[in-house]
Amino acid sequence: MKAFLVTSKLTLLLQLLWHSASIPAPVTALGLIKVRYGYFPEARPIHAACARGFFDFYDAPTETTYMVACYPQTSGGYAASRLDNSQLHIANLGSTPAAMAIARGIDIQVLYVSHYMGESQGIYVRPSNPPYKAIQTPFDLEGRTIAVPFGSTMHYQVLFLVDLFGLAGSVKLLDLSPTQIIEAWNANEIDAGACWGLARDHLLTNGKAETLLTAADLANWGRPTFVVVAATRQFASKHTNFINHFVAILSRLNDSFIDRLGGSDIQNVLRWEGQQTLAGSSYMPSLVDALMFPQETPRNPSRSSLIKQRNFLELFHQLPAGLQLSCNYLGPMPGACTKPTLVHETLKDTANFLLGQKVIATLGRLEQLSDDANGCQQNPNSSSVTPFCASDIVDGSFLAAAQRVCSNCYPVGLYAAGGSTTGNDNLLSELERLDAQSLKSRSLRLRKVRLDGGPKATQRLPGKSYSDNLNCWWEIRAVDCNDPDQQACNRLVDIELTSLRLWSGDFIRIYSDPIFKRCQPDSTSNVLVAQLSGFQERSSLPNFRGRGCLLFQFQTDGNAEKSYGDNLGDGFTAIFDRSASPCRDASHCNGNACLDGMCSCPGTLFGAACTHDRYCLGTTQKALKPGEVFTIRSSLSSTLASIQSADPNGIVKPTEAYRNDLDCSWDLSVPPGHVVKATVSHDLELHDFLYLQTGALSYGQGRSPQSYTVLTGTNKGDSADYYLPSDANGYASLHFKTDSRGRRRGFYAKLQAIDPSGVQPEGTPCPIPGYSGRNCEVPHCVANNDFQSPKQSSDIVASHVLGRVVSQADGMPVRAAPWAPDGGCLWNIQDIPTEEVVAIRFVFNSPLDLEPRPAFATGDSLVLKTSTGKETMFFMESCERNDTCSFPWQTGSCTRGGCEVQEAVEAKVDKSSTIRFVTDRNDGGLEYRYAGLDFDALLVEECPTQAGMKHCEAANSNGRCFHGLCYCAGGVPCACPCEGEPPSTVAAKVGLTVGIVVPLFMMLVGGFLFYRRRKILASREQKRIIAEKEAELEAFRDSIVGMRVAVREYVPVPMKTKKGRALSKTKSLRLSVTKEPPKIVWCWEETTHLMGSHTPSRIFGDPKDCWIRYDKKCSAMLEDAYQNKSGGCRPLKGYFVDTNAMIQTKEATGFQRKVQRVVCRKSVEGTKDLDLSEANFSDGMPTELAGEPQVVLVKDDLIQISKRHGDWAFGTKLYHADEAVARELVKLACKDAPSTDDANILADTGWFQEDATAVPTGDQLTALQAKVGDTNALDAPSHWIPVTDPTVAERHPLSVGDTERDVVVSAFLKSLKPPQFKKKVRVSTVERVQNLAMWQSFVVKRQTICWRETEMLDDGSSKDVQKRALERIERRWLWHGTNAEVMDKIMQQGFNRSFCGKNATMHGKGVYFARDASYSASEVYAVPDKHGYQYMLACRVVVGEYCKGVMDALTPSVRDSATNILYDCTVGLLPNDTMANPSIYVTYHDAQAYPEYLIRFRSH
Repeated sequence: MKAFLVTSKLTLLLQLLWHSASIPAPVTALGLIKVRYGYFPEARPIHAACARGFFDFYDAPTETTYMVACYPQTSGGYAASRLDNSQLHIANLGSTPAAMAIARGIDIQVLYVSHYMGESQGIYVRPSNPPYKAIQTPFDLEGRTIAVPFGSTMHYQVLFLVDLFGLAGSVKLLDLSPTQIIEAWNANEIDAGACWGLARDHLLTNGKAETLLTAADLANWGRPTFVVVAATRQFASKHTNFINHFVAILSRLNDSFIDRLGGSDIQNVLRWEGQQTLAGSSYMPSLVDALMFPQETPRNPSRSSLIKQRNFLELFHQLPAGLQLSCNYLGPMPGACTKPTLVHETLKDTANFLLGQKVIATLGRLEQLSDDANGCQQNPNSSSVTPFCASDIVDGSFLAAAQRVCSNCYPVGLYAAGGSTTGNDNLLSELERLDAQSLKSRSLRLRKVRLDGGPKATQRLPGKSYSDNLNCWWEIRAVDCNDPDQQACNRLVDIELTSLRLWSGDFIRIYSDPIFKRCQPDSTSNVLVAQLSGFQERSSLPNFRGRGCLLFQFQTDGNAEKSYGDNLGDGFTAIFDRSASPCRDASHCNGNACLDGMCSCPGTLFGAACTHDRYCLGTTQKALKPGEVFTIRSSLSSTLASIQSADPNGIVKPTEAYRNDLDCSWDLSVPPGHVVKATVSHDLELHDFLYLQTGALSYGQGRSPQSYTVLTGTNKGDSADYYLPSDANGYASLHFKTDSRGRRRGFYAKLQAIDPSGVQPEGTPCPIPGYSGRNCEVPHCVANNDFQSPKQSSDIVASHVLGRVVSQADGMPVRAAPWAPDGGCLWNIQDIPTEEVVAIRFVFNSPLDLEPRPAFATGDSLVLKTSTGKETMFFMESCERNDTCSFPWQTGSCTRGGCEVQEAVEAKVDKSSTIRFVTDRNDGGLEYRYAGLDFDALLVEECPTQAGMKHCEAANSNGRCFHGLCYCAGGVPCACPCEGEPPSTVAAKVGLTVGIVVPLFMMLVGGFLFYRRRKILASREQKRIIAEKEAELEAFRDSIVGMRVAVREYVPVPMKTKKGRALSKTKSLRLSVTKEPPKIVWCWEETTHLMGSHTPSRIFGDPKDCWIRYDKKCSAMLEDAYQNKSGGCRPLKGYFVDTNAMIQTKEATGFQRKVQRVVCRKSVEGTKDLDLSEANFSDGMPTELAGEPQVVLVKDDLIQISKRHGDWAFGTKLYHADEAVARELVKLACKDAPSTDDANILADTGWFQEDATAVPTGDQLTALQAKVGDTNALDAPSHWIPVTDPTVAERHPLSVGDTERDVVVSAFLKSLKPPQFKKKVRVSTVERVQNLAMWQSFVVKRQTICWRETEMLDDGSSKDVQKRALERIERRWLWHGTNAEVMDKIMQQGFNRSFCGKNATMHGKGVYFARDASYSASEVYAVPDKHGYQYMLACRVVVGEYCKGVMDALTPSVRDSATNILYDCTVGLLPNDTMANPSIYVTYHDAQAYPEYLIRFRSH
């Protein structure tokens, strides 16, 4: 908003009012307490109490009246801030904001669980609108923008979703309030909104959004969220009777709604009737009133709103009071439960997740939460005795008191009704009776309450407030000060705030302009005089003064503030004097110096007259003389003694803590060249920071100071010295900035100006590694650092050694620096001779040791940033196995959860580059201390050769390779390659040529004499091989059990068809086919002198063009990326190929090469007619087989039979003659069925009429035998006992003590991992499953996939390659929970999808297997029989190549678009999973899994 100028010559009174009426004088009454309650403006039963005044309470023993005003809150994060700032006494908090608040030291207690979220909130996405691609699954969120209020329960669930589906780094999250989400949706600025209430309603109704997932869905996936009612401990402990009453109202309203069908009280049906008027018995009109919709009339809501909000009530899930008092939820009181309740555990689990997401820095008191109370620190503000640590975070005693049977536990509101209120309904009935009386009658029931200037207690109308999204400026000039050079501009301007009532997130800022006296909003010379927020009394605020002018700003956030039951309104009033009287002496300045008419305040006093000492304000300027000691502190309570006694894990009382939303600076002027010695003790919340800076904003005329170091947390009572350099003009500063919530004791500092001779000379390296700072006083790196003396670079030419970089002193932890996302510690490198130097080499003196993190997440990193902004990053990538370490700068070894980094790495530089050390907010709560950085930095030259790059250790290079990198002659680090063997010299090559060619010529002459004889022998050998091959095929046919071949097409009829419809028989089927597949070659451009290292078969085209083919597997990946327009892929470890720009980039160094796609032959598309005149169209399956699947057959399909019924057989295809045709036949068979699920017709497994098949010949088995390879692979495993009937499943019990049994039981028990599975398990029996036919189907499927994966490789037929492929594609064991009814079918017919996979379709409609038995052992999957036994199958599963699953998908995604090959299975990711190690596998072909063992167990 444009500033305006006040020019009147008179002293004016300015009332700056941003509400509908003036702020009245404070309410005065005998024993009156005004309670502020924050709630979420969405339909909930408890909100009716706000409109009806049910919360109001008269406490007879203390003669105290409590009047409750209700304030809608946009999110729990804001509510938590307002609790911490004493703006609210009680508030609704989501479980996530509650966990964050407790972790950040806000001393609150959970009193009641309002509800679980259920369907009331979720993630809502834009509908499909071509060309806009709809978001149908969480995977579709990649590249999209989601708006969500940060710190809310939905934020927590969105973070969980992003983590679960591996979307970190590919989804953009915006922190918007619900109101801002609506605006962003309307402006098409977001793809999805994660929200609730009005925002949810708008997106679904007006925005036509679609629901992607609800809170209930995400709760089912392991992240439940709920809303609690919490109060500050200080308020709850002081007003116990009122809290008992308050919780009594909450619980009775909720219990009344739970009984809305009238099972306990028929009156509850009327109370929640959505179509009743206000005169009726319904609470719905009051509930709608409390929501304060602008279009609704108070006390007379519209019928549509009543019905709509009544429907919304059903979206939540409320818990009855009796259930909440159990130890599963709140417990009856702290100390009554022997272990943490469900609410305790959920709060800690939530905080742990947020800790891992780097949202919070520590767990705070939740860290203490455990079953063991020994040695724990209880809250010093609580007198309760508890059996486990931090149990008083949750306190059910108020709810227990509210439910206790007594005659007068909670007088009814202001009415003080007599009589018993023991029943759940008596209290509500009494309130309703009193409501029906006249207002006059009700007002007579007030007890000793006098309201001066306010409305009557019974008048409950919405309160008004200032607007949201304001940014208003007032430019207040001294009288006659129109030109800054005028003498009149030396007059003083004074501002006095007579009232201040601003909510967290809204601010008043007052600026002066002492140099230029311009006072414009965009002026760079403005100096902050004060930043103010919160509810403050006039007596606590000083006047503010400036010379010539002051600039007054009022800024509000996007939250619309309003209230119900409070007429005070919000905002501020201020008066100003444009010709204020100057001070004359110290008596006008609270005993401090008066300089040029203005008071000069010390570092602990603030305001125009140095009278304010409660907390710091604005900017204090101080000319610091040598020898003088200048004391500063954050607040009155921030004494040296209080800070030194601070417990980092303890709770700080509000009276002992600094304020939130502070912005204070102490700008110092010292003699040029002097250093400021700052002796600092600090106890800061880990989201608040004290910046020590070189330079000062108020002296710098807009030039920002440079950070020296930043302090946060606590230094455990020890004062630390910091030697703060001043800038060239002798300026330095300390800047203290806090956020909206979480406070501790603050800081206390003494400042002195030190002559530079008293400290280490500038630029001198610190002698102790890891120490930094102007006087080497800091045991870790600071903002700007000098290189230290190198450790292991003595043999390197000195001109190329930058020095040593060490992040912290030995034994110190890696420092958290969330305040510096671009780097908490910097080492600048200037004037690099780029005509010679091409890179910087980091040679590690000890291994890089940082907190591991996913590749695409933010976190601890070593970064080299060039002047153009290009970054090369090294970090510890999270891993579980060695093969997940894929970056070229890694060793390939996974240690302690992180991929090791090589001993030396390189990054490209330009003329000016910076080494940056970036760290996040915490180290994941681990006690392990990471060692951080310790390396020597070297400049690297281009490889010194005229003919291009040559090998480092070539005979004429005089170089040596060390740590895989080159050092040229004279110890110069250089960029010559060290990969491969050094080439021979020219002389050696000539000698080699002469030594080989002459003997070779003689051998050719002699060899010709044997040519004809060898040809004859070869012919005989060829005939022998053919005969052996034929015998091998016959043996292969004989070894396979129950094998049949389809002699014609077979199309079954579905058991269920559309009414009146029969299967449509047709004589032909037209198919779209690829008659001739395309021939595509992908290749990359090689460096000229390295062409000789490639075999001729790898060279594409003319060798002079330097194009090298990718192998078949890489080419397939590239073609898939090209066809799907995904932008690129990583065909090789450490290399990314951009298939749009046709560029290959080496990710470690950024080195790029060209790639090209050559179409040697285009595909020929067309159609063909499939002749079905001879096809067998089934007349229908026997009724005894109803519900079983059927299979289509294509001529020459090979199918293995596992069960027969008359002339019908059940089988699994081992070889598809044409899988595309099979899918078309499925469509044909299903078209007359109500749905594909109803048809239950598959392409690979099911029942069929056996007369459509015959026994296959050896020739017909040729293709299958080629994929299986060794015939012996189909034999029964050697540890099986002899099979009696190869087509029947046999179960063989394993004896206790049998090694085989012990191995199975051990694997089962080890994978029962908490928290997913917390029960005790006793294994009853273990049986080996022997089904030879099914085993052979499994082996054929496994070998077929293995053959497919290895045929693309040059050495694919080697045993080692085959073995490695099998290890990669097969899992032994995965777990499948089953029940007594289904397990026999599985063991006989396999994992048929008609009776497996019904419990879940989240990752596709297939058969589900779990990596950990803890997932499958749930009673949902392993259903107990009538005796309590559960059943688990230990399975061998061929997972092959897999992709992320899609909800309700019938098949995996397409893997190769050119050949239409699908992935083999899909996977689901749970928290902490990676694609390399997922928790859930879903198969779509019955032969992919074999149930090797059946385990019977009991859990309790």
